[in-house]
Parts: sequence; structure tokens; C-alpha cells
Amino acid sequence: MVRVFLPSGPAGQLANLSFLLADLVSGTSAHVLLIRFFLCCAYIWLIVSGVLGLPRWPGMESTGNLAVDTICWSSICLFFHGLSLYRLLHDERRIKFNSEDEEQLWRFFYRRSGMGRLEFKQVLKHGRWLRVAAGQAIIWGRDMHLRFCVLVEGLASLQHVYDGEQEPTRLQYSGCCFDQNLLNVFGVYVHFEKSEAHLLNVEALSDCLLYC
Repeated sequence: MVRVFLPSGPAGQLANLSFLLADLVSGTSAHVLLIRFFLCCAYIWLIVSGVLGLPRWPGMESTGNLAVDTICWSSICLFFHGLSLYRLLHDERRIKFNSEDEEQLWRFFYRRSGMGRLEFKQVLKHGRWLRVAAGQAIIWGRDMHLRFCVLVEGLASLQHVYDGEQEPTRLQYSGCCFDQNLLNVFGVYVHFEKSEAHLLNVEALSDCLLYC
């Protein structure tokens, strides 16, 4: 004869509700932080239910038993989801830059590519600030194959040289980048591959601030 058990106690019901909420928010554009949060809540309630001995509705009192398997599996899952939740919360912290120049450069990348502050913090580890006085060279000759620069402030002149033939000089204003063919290295094919015979000369027409 089939026996129908009473529903799980409040702890078990809250665990199921948390799983449901995690599934519902995963189907929307909600932040993955919310998914991790509800999953952590679900496993916490499962641990509570296991410690109480899996009581039936409407009891929240201990049955005198201990559901060891439920406690062990829920604790393992809670550890991994909790670790991910901590990292997500850590990523959401307020990121402060060291100078107004860094703040200005981040706004430049954010408005054009949506780059977040945390991601840009990693970019700053691999570049350096460069101040060039008016009349001095920023990039000359084959330096273009090794350096990618963002002109943050100032005015510069740019001239391509192909096999000894010089192209007309172009002005470069704040926000210009050179040389963009280096982005091909990252799989973003924005220019044709350049040969060693192709040279680039960039000269500061005013005092310039660059990030390279």
C-alpha cells in the first residue's frame, strides 16, 4: 500500500523555494550574483533541515535524527557556491583609480567598448603613461610594430611610409589610437597585416599625454 508522506518542514520548503528563485532569475537578465545567492540560501536551508533530522510539516523541532548525507553534500555545494558568491561580491566593490588621468582613460574605453572598472584595472598593469613635449617623436619607424598608444591629451601628426614613399600627414587628436594594426594580434582584424617595410612616424605638435 502506497503511503503519502507529509510535506517537508519549513526548512525544506524554504530550500525548494530558493532553488525555484535561482531558476527563475537565471531565465532573465539578472546578475549571476543573484543566482549564486539563492543557491547558497537553498543549501543553507538543506543543512538546517538535515541537522534537524528532516522534520515534516509544520515542525521545525529536531526529530532526534541526523541526515548525514544531506549535511555533507549540501556543505560541499555550499562551499563552492559560497566561494563564487564571495568573488562576485568582491568584483562589485567600488574600484578607485590612482589619478584623474586613469579615470579619464577609463571613461574613454568605457564609452567605446563598455569596459568595466575592474577589467580596466588589469589593463593598467600592462601599460605605462608617457608625456611627450611638443616637437618630439612619439613613434618613429618600426616602433609601430611593438607599441600601441592612446593619445589621451594633445595634438600630434601621423605619417605612414610605404617602401620609402611618404603619405600625406594626418592630424591626430585626443582619443586617437596608433597603430591599430597591432589589434590584429588579439584576433580583432581591423587592418591589413603590415610588412617590415611599412613605417609610421608620429610627432607631437603640442605637449601630449599618452598611454602605451
